[in-house]
Amino acid sequence: MTLNLFILRHAQSPMIRGDDFDRPLSDKGLADMKLLADIMTKRGFAPSYCHCSPANRTRQTLRMLTQNGLDGLKIDSPENLYNGPAGTLYQAIKSTDNSHKSAMIVAHNPGVYDLAVFLTKPDQYGALCTGYKPGTLTALQFDCENWADVMPNSGAVQDVIIPTD
Repeated sequence: MTLNLFILRHAQSPMIRGDDFDRPLSDKGLADMKLLADIMTKRGFAPSYCHCSPANRTRQTLRMLTQNGLDGLKIDSPENLYNGPAGTLYQAIKSTDNSHKSAMIVAHNPGVYDLAVFLTKPDQYGALCTGYKPGTLTALQFDCENWADVMPNSGAVQDVIIPTD
C-alpha cells in the first residue's frame, strides 16, 4: 500500500505593508495555480485531504486549485501551520486520517521546503536542489499504509513542479 503526499508552497504574493497574514496572491500567483490545477489533474494527482495554513495567501492558493479541477478535498486549517516549521508540518501529516491515501499540505517557506527535504529519500535530494519558489509542488510517495508511519528520508519523489518566471 502506498500513500501520496503533495507539499505545496503558497503561490506568489506581493510584499505589501500591513498584516502578513492577510497578504493576497498576485495576478501571477493566481495564474500559476490555475496552471498547476491543470497539471495535477492531467497527472492524476488528486489528494482527498488538505492541511492548509489559515493565512489568506495559502487559502487563496488552495481555492484556485479547487476551483480549477481539484474538488472534493476535506480541508483542515489549524493556526499552527501559519509560518510553521517543518516539525509542525510533519506532525500535521502524521495526524492525517488513514482513510485518506492521498493528502496535501499548503503552507509557507522555509517550513515546506524543509519538510520536503526531511521526507525525501537522500538519493533523490537533487530533485529539490533548485529551492522552493512560490507555487512549487513536490509529489512524494511512501510505502506504508498509515500516515503515522511516514518516516524521514523515506519519500520517493514522483514529481517536482516549479512555476515559470
